[in-house]
Order: sequence, then C-alpha cells, then structure tokens
Amino acid sequence: MTGLAEFNVVYQALVMKVFKNMVVDGVVTQVNQLGFWADIGPLTMFVAEKLLPSYFKFDSSAATAAYITEFSEDNPEVQRIEKGIAVRARIIGIRTEATEIFCVGTIKEDYLGPQPGA
Repeated sequence: MTGLAEFNVVYQALVMKVFKNMVVDGVVTQVNQLGFWADIGPLTMFVAEKLLPSYFKFDSSAATAAYITEFSEDNPEVQRIEKGIAVRARIIGIRTEATEIFCVGTIKEDYLGPQPGA
C-alpha cells in the first residue's frame, strides 16, 4: 500500500484581469478629504480628489462624508459620491501584491462618475 490517490476534478473559475485605461464599475466603500475608495470585485480602487471633476466638492458637514455637486448651468443635476453609491471610473494605475490588487482611478471624463439608479 502506497497511499497514493488520484482525483479528476472539474471546476470553473471567475477571474479578473485588469488593464490600464480599463473602465470599471464599483461601489464606494469609504470617502474622505483625500478622495474615495471603491471595491470592484477583488480589486480596491482609490480615486483622489484631484482626479474628480472640479464641480465635485467635499462636504464634511453632512451625516456621512460625501463629494457633492452644486447646481449650475453647466451642471443642472446634483450628484453625490458617498458610501454605497455605484460609480464608473477609468483605471490609470495598477499595483498587485501577493493577495490583493490595488489601483488608482479617475472619473474626470465623460460618462464616468456616480451611476444613477444602479
């Protein structure tokens, strides 16, 4: 008796391969004066305040920290970026470690930012 065992295993794997300039959807997990963090599956993304459109302003006076827009002719719709909000962003930098993937993103382009109704 050798104790040798052989098994045939069938499995499916859901994998995520991210690239620079890739547009991704995520959920905001934390907001502060420096920017916000969002989870995109196994990936954590940071969007710095400098990578937000200029009409987003940090509002610490609310019950939860958020970036909000003010009503203007250029921006007729008031938007909020706060914990739990769905956002769309473009990846501009990626760092991988043994157990985690981090990236830096921007929402300073058309069609990026908070996603209504998501």
